[in-house]
Amino acid sequence: MKFPNLLWALLALSLLISGCASVVEQQQALDDRLTEFQRLPTKTDAQRLQMKQELAAARHRSPWANLVLASFYDSDSASPEEQEKLLPLYELAIKDKPYPKAVARLAYLHLEGELPHADSAKGYHYLRMAANLNNEWAQLKMVDLWVLGEPSINLPALPKVASLYLPEDHLDVQAWHCLNTYAYRLSKTCVEAFVDAEKEGELSPYGAIGLGLAYAHGWTVAKDLKQAERLFRRVTQRGVTEADVHLAELYLSSDSKAQQAQGEALLKNASSELPAWRAYAETLLAEHYYQQGRYDDALEIALNTEPSAEINYQLYQHYLLGRGTDKDRQQANHYLQLAAYSGHPQGMYDLYLDAPLEPSERVRLMRMSATQGCVDAMVWMAQHSQNRGDSEAQRLWQKEAAIGGHVPSQLAVAQSLALDPQQRKYAYPWYQRAAQQGSQPAQSWLKHNSVNAPKRKSGRLLQDGSFILPEHHVLLPEGNDIYLQGNIDKVWPTHCGWVIQRKFGDAAVVVNEQKRNCIPSDLELMQLMDNGAVEVVHNHGATAALLGNGQLISWGSRLMGGYLIEEANWHDEQAADWPSLLKIYHHLQRGVVTISATESALQALTNDGEIWQWGRNGVAYQVPGEYRQLIGGHTTVDACGVTTQGGLNCWGEFAPTQITQVVDSGVKVAASVPYMSGGYGFGLLALFEGEQQGQLGAWNVYYGDIKRDQQLMAKSELRGHHWRSLKAEPADSLSLFAERDDGVKIRFYYPGRYLTGSYRIESN
Repeated sequence: MKFPNLLWALLALSLLISGCASVVEQQQALDDRLTEFQRLPTKTDAQRLQMKQELAAARHRSPWANLVLASFYDSDSASPEEQEKLLPLYELAIKDKPYPKAVARLAYLHLEGELPHADSAKGYHYLRMAANLNNEWAQLKMVDLWVLGEPSINLPALPKVASLYLPEDHLDVQAWHCLNTYAYRLSKTCVEAFVDAEKEGELSPYGAIGLGLAYAHGWTVAKDLKQAERLFRRVTQRGVTEADVHLAELYLSSDSKAQQAQGEALLKNASSELPAWRAYAETLLAEHYYQQGRYDDALEIALNTEPSAEINYQLYQHYLLGRGTDKDRQQANHYLQLAAYSGHPQGMYDLYLDAPLEPSERVRLMRMSATQGCVDAMVWMAQHSQNRGDSEAQRLWQKEAAIGGHVPSQLAVAQSLALDPQQRKYAYPWYQRAAQQGSQPAQSWLKHNSVNAPKRKSGRLLQDGSFILPEHHVLLPEGNDIYLQGNIDKVWPTHCGWVIQRKFGDAAVVVNEQKRNCIPSDLELMQLMDNGAVEVVHNHGATAALLGNGQLISWGSRLMGGYLIEEANWHDEQAADWPSLLKIYHHLQRGVVTISATESALQALTNDGEIWQWGRNGVAYQVPGEYRQLIGGHTTVDACGVTTQGGLNCWGEFAPTQITQVVDSGVKVAASVPYMSGGYGFGLLALFEGEQQGQLGAWNVYYGDIKRDQQLMAKSELRGHHWRSLKAEPADSLSLFAERDDGVKIRFYYPGRYLTGSYRIESN
């Protein structure tokens, strides 16, 4: 009985193989016919029709045959039946062999939405696929998509990410992207590309605008207003009206009346020719006329342009002071209210200073005005704090007013510092600033004391809460060091500079203007300014900042974590779809608890227990497990985490989904410390609870190798004791501190020479 069954099985297998071969043979025969058809020097309509019919009648077609049939159907004369089959045919054609042009065409047809089965979600999927296959049309569309965002696929506007898709030979698109991504300060990479393009005679209009801005501000190149004028004029002569605005700003800042008149004419032209720039151009023109005393012209423009906080405040001054019109207190109050409600700092102060408000509400609004830069409101807050007996707040607001340029506050700060021998050296900058604004007492003090003016160290937070910019470093977004003269709360190093956190919640970035991949995008800068930073980490090429609202931002090298969203180097590692690509971004826009850096990647822990890694080779990973602590990093290749169940896991940045379980449960808290000698590796300590209550464990983590530090824990001061606490001291990042139940506090550190820890008794 078994023998006949075996024969039937062999016969069935033979038929199956024969059937498979016949499918391949049919496809090959059809492809041969297609090859003959393609070789025809000219093709008649009858030949095309015959070929289309043969393709349509075939039961088995290769991807190429499906593609050719789809191209026959892809015409205005296609029948409803052919239109019905068109998109499925294209999808069959690219299923196993994604022809870039076919994928791009499929994306276009889905996004156009006029054919049966058209689906915009599929369109965006195929658009990204075509862009990653280097189809130029798709790349340009992807640039627009990232700059503008697309709600239907939950894609925010993230202009920086558009750089992943910029076609190499589209110099003007590259320049346009630079201007839309780094408006606060063009990056070194952008400016050098503009310089090189001009040398090669390939400078595009947007490239000329970018290089003109670089010369006007001294970004990467030496400041040269004549060069800026030359470049802006070149673009305006080619009919690119956008350059009119930049050239006009240059002319309006000139002392020459003739150039100022040219600037006015350019702004008028931009106002009529560029709808997107109209409000900005008219606001500049109205402000210029007002400053020149041409109140009638200023008023006419202000009344007819798009309302804004600045325009409303200017109109308030027109009617309050009778400039260009009769005095009208009612109209003045109307525009003052509009300016204040729009967030104009001085307008808020002027309105709320004497308005009938509850005291607490007046303080709230004055604080809002002061934090947005109104010096009068800062002085008011300082006086209010003094009246309440809050000397610390009074000092902070007084120094803030001094930073804002209020001479009496500058003198008060300087005099207070000069009275203290330990603080006297910090008085000099304040006297200097007051003297520059014409203060005779300050000039007199400097005359008698300037000989002994001390030099202050740069690149660190000083005792008086100030920070001195090192050479070749600049501050973003302000661009000068006045902002750094005081009230700084904390300074974190980045991969090429520092993040400066001020005591009023705002933050800024100091960058090395001579290095690449150093400048955050405009979006990241605005988020940092608005929310402040609570933690900053970096490796050698990228920086991550945890903001005050629980959001994460990063900047720097693409392949080391500078891009939170990145396309992997290899197609088989790229995210399968848009939700997968954007998942890390959306998960790290809120609820981030802490962050860490390894050699070529960055990590973040969320309050949902997720640990994410991004950077290395452009791939984002979610580390398996649910965690309540993220530890390790220290710019080595390893990181660890304590799970919500008390387990202790470690992994390497090169394979973050491959977990090494150090302990399966019982960990109360863990902490890590880098080797003092530098290089790879760190020490790892854990304090246990439950059945192992009060016990302490120690391990060496070195390039994926995790070993229990038995030599350390065998010491008599450590062995057999119970422990009540374990923590890292922020002031000393090279040590951990543990306290025994008997109150003895011990410092742990890892020299790194012998891959074992050391300790020192700190107190009994």
